[in-house]
Amino acid sequence: MQTRDSVRTWVRSAGARAGDFPPRFLFTDAVFPARKYMRTRVILVEDIPAIQTSLTAAMIHAANVEVVAVVETAEEAIEAAATRGWDVMVVDLFLRSGTGLAVLTALRRDASRQRVLVLTNHATLQIRQQCHSLGADAVFDKSEELDRFLSSLALG
Repeated sequence: MQTRDSVRTWVRSAGARAGDFPPRFLFTDAVFPARKYMRTRVILVEDIPAIQTSLTAAMIHAANVEVVAVVETAEEAIEAAATRGWDVMVVDLFLRSGTGLAVLTALRRDASRQRVLVLTNHATLQIRQQCHSLGADAVFDKSEELDRFLSSLALG
């Protein structure tokens, strides 16, 4: 999710009159305090170190995100969700301890702007339906839909 705190705007330059053609305007950033665009903050829930490393690199490169936490268990994911600022959580279903379904159940939220994406090797129709019913925004197969996952992440 791209956000911005400053507004770039046109302001009438000093000495310009209403009837001037072309109007004399200056382009300025000084209207509001300037802050940079914020990158999407991601929590990655994955228990295999090799996948953690490659997926983190792919997300940073392809989707320009900031990975704020990489956790391996359902408990760590729930704790990270409560203590870290995040925009998107990427959840694997089968973890070292607990399951991604337990994470989805704990993260059920009302009108939150945070997104939860499931990335798994077991993306059957039944699993997809169960994840959606528990509040997942999308479910992707790691082996076949990685490009779609990265595109979804990049688009916010």
